[in-house]
Amino acid sequence: TGGIYLWKMVRDSDTEPPSISPSPSSPDNTIMLKSASHARFIAAKSGETKPFLRLDSEPIADTNFQLVQGSCTESAYKHMTSTCYFMMNEQNGRRLAADWDKRWTNGVYTVPSSETRWPNQMWFLEDVQCPGHDQCGARTSGEYVRIRNARSGRSLYDMGNEFGASPQGDQHYVFTGGIYLWKMVRDSDTEPPSISPSPSSPDNTIMLKSASHARFIAAKSGETKPFLRLDSEPIADTNFQLVQGSCTEYAYKPMT
Repeated sequence: TGGIYLWKMVRDSDTEPPSISPSPSSPDNTIMLKSASHARFIAAKSGETKPFLRLDSEPIADTNFQLVQGSCTESAYKHMTSTCYFMMNEQNGRRLAADWDKRWTNGVYTVPSSETRWPNQMWFLEDVQCPGHDQCGARTSGEYVRIRNARSGRSLYDMGNEFGASPQGDQHYVFTGGIYLWKMVRDSDTEPPSISPSPSSPDNTIMLKSASHARFIAAKSGETKPFLRLDSEPIADTNFQLVQGSCTEYAYKPMT
């Protein structure tokens, strides 16, 4: 009955969903926002003011957001001049907002679609290129964005035990911390296709991803202890071959 005992078998090519442009060409683009640090999605429920994070993208009614282009001029944070967006939940219309005078977990919330649109509900998406862990603290390499409030410069983060936004301004740690990085993915790209639990081939290369925390089993060369990690890279550690054996009298008795 325990979900912690369930695993999904995926192929290497299926583990990383393709990203979309950090600066969407369409003024109204439906995406999900997934943290680089803990692979969790931003979610907003209908009727609730507090946004939250979760590993599972389903139900997409909570995690799908539309980027609706706003007008950032004299009301925008001083260092930001690029296009800004309202991040509006596609299903319930709630918009993500941040108070300029709050910090960390305080003052990050959602407002209903009927609420007047103010600058603190608009966000800039700053492109970030991450060659690897040493360069920017992200768990994986690739294209990410920082999500920064247009009114205050506050940056959204996922610290694992909390979700919030930095104090206002250009805090130095925002530009070096992987917890401030997010990947933008589409709904159709979030769930890798599974392969048959009973591979027809006696030698099948797969990765094993836990259902409970979306982590991969890994084994390093020369080390006896296997471990789990959120990132499938390097695949040298996470790729396993299922080589068919002969289970007769040596097998556990209920298993045939």
